This record gives sequence, C-alpha cells and structure tokens, in this order.
Amino acid sequence: MGPDGGGDNVAGFRPDVAYSPADGEYLVVWNGIDEPAVPGNGEAEVWGQRLDGATGEEVGANDFRLSTMGPDGDTNFDAAQPKLAYRPGANEYLVVWDGDDLVNGEGEVWGQRYAAGLFEDDFEDEEIAADWSLPRGTWSEELGVLAGVPAAEGLPAGAVAAGFEGCSACTVTADLAARNLTGPPEGSLVWLMAFAEGLPTNVLVALRPELDRVLFAQREGGRILAGASAAVAIDPGVSYRVEIRSDGARFVASLDGAVLFDEPSAFPGLPFGTIGFGARGAEVEVAGASVVDGAGGSRP
Repeated sequence: MGPDGGGDNVAGFRPDVAYSPADGEYLVVWNGIDEPAVPGNGEAEVWGQRLDGATGEEVGANDFRLSTMGPDGDTNFDAAQPKLAYRPGANEYLVVWDGDDLVNGEGEVWGQRYAAGLFEDDFEDEEIAADWSLPRGTWSEELGVLAGVPAAEGLPAGAVAAGFEGCSACTVTADLAARNLTGPPEGSLVWLMAFAEGLPTNVLVALRPELDRVLFAQREGGRILAGASAAVAIDPGVSYRVEIRSDGARFVASLDGAVLFDEPSAFPGLPFGTIGFGARGAEVEVAGASVVDGAGGSRP
C-alpha cells in the first residue's frame, strides 16, 4: 500500500483470497490505508489485486479499490475485515466487510460483487488489438502505452474500444498524459470517454494542462446534458489516473484517487457502453485501461 516507508499513512490488514478456475487467477482482498490514493491519513478501505495463478504476477490494475465508506478523507468512516467468496457459474466474486458509512460508529455489513474481465488492455503487446476502432488521428502502441496524435491542427484524435455489457457498479480506469501541446487558442485537452454509445453520446473526463482544469461532461448526440469543472494543476508529460464509477444512479469521477465530481446520472439504468480516449491540440498517452464490475458497497 502506497510508497515503502510511508509509516502510518499506508498499511494493509486481514487479507483473504479466492481462486477463479475460469480465468486461472487469484483475487486477494484486504482492508488498508493508502495515502494519497484515499486522502485523510488513516481512512481504511477494502482493496483488491488480481494475481496470475501460475506465476503470482499482478494482473490488471494495481491495488484497486472495492469499498467507499463515507466521504473520502473522513477518518470517522472505515471498512474492515473483508471476506471473499467465488461463484463458479457466473465467474464472479462476492466481497463482504463490516464498516460504517452512513452514521459514524454505527457498524453494518456491506457487500460488493466483483467480476474481472469486462474490459482490459495493458498495451504491452505493441500491436493495437482488433477490438479498438480508430476513427480519427494516428495511433500506435509501444512499451505499455497507447499514443494518439491528432491528424491536423484543430482536429481531435479519437480511439474507441469494443463495448462492455451492463454491470451493477462499473469502474472505468485509465492513466492519461498530455504531451506536445500545440493549442488551439481555447487550450489543449486529452480525455477519457466512458459509458459511450458512439462518439457523440458518452461520459467524459478531460484534462486541460494550459488552463489547469479538469472537465466532466455527460453528452448525448454531442450536446452536453450536464457538466462541471474543477481547478487542478495538470502538468504536461505527467500521467494521471482517471477513474469514473457508476451504479446507474450517479457518476463519481476521480483524479489520482481524489474525487472531483459526484453527479447524478443523466442516463438512467445499469451502466454499459464503451471506453475510449481522445486529444485535441496535444498528443495523448494512455498507460493501461480497464472496466470492472465493482466499486462502492451495499448492505445485504
């Protein structure tokens, strides 16, 4: 958890493990403190890590979060003592834990289904997979990075992956960096596009380095139904972890673990769609992308 030597700001406790014969993988869960992924110097949440069953190597996202107890940064709310079970017929896991989420000190039992493999690409094979469509710009894959370059000044680059089916609590994650900024006058931007039904209908988080802002938008047919922005220092060439979670009722978007937006969904129903990336007035680099079914927690 966190950097080595992090002291009381990072710690892991009470692990549990289950095995998926269908995927040949283990899932390990534990409760832990991970500053700065969850700010607050002591807020414990439930985390998970997939491991290759043959080699023990990490698979997919590193130390992904499975619980959301109370507001991020409030150490009055915690998750503890996770337990894990595997359901072979559905190839999914159930994680349960005790924690306080609604009232400080009032412990309840919470649970979260988790199914790996809705979508994942680590961009390590140096060949863009066939399930990606590349409608705009020039795209390449090398050394674990998907890179996109706009075709011409003022025109965006865009890449969209094949769709994923509906899930009860989708979490879309990618690491984005903006490089070689060229404008236009309103500023360069790179973005993660999720829960998309084609390019004009989607949920989007965009990084704007020249303005030091992060944008959030829900778009339908290219029209913004709901949007928000936050002032955040964005440095060119630096990779930022962008995450969008949805349970069908709300979208929660975070940058490097810090929640920036928590907005009601303009698209009712279970989340589904595609994952994609884009850039305008800059080159975009993407280091890993995934969609998992799991984030948050509900009382049984």
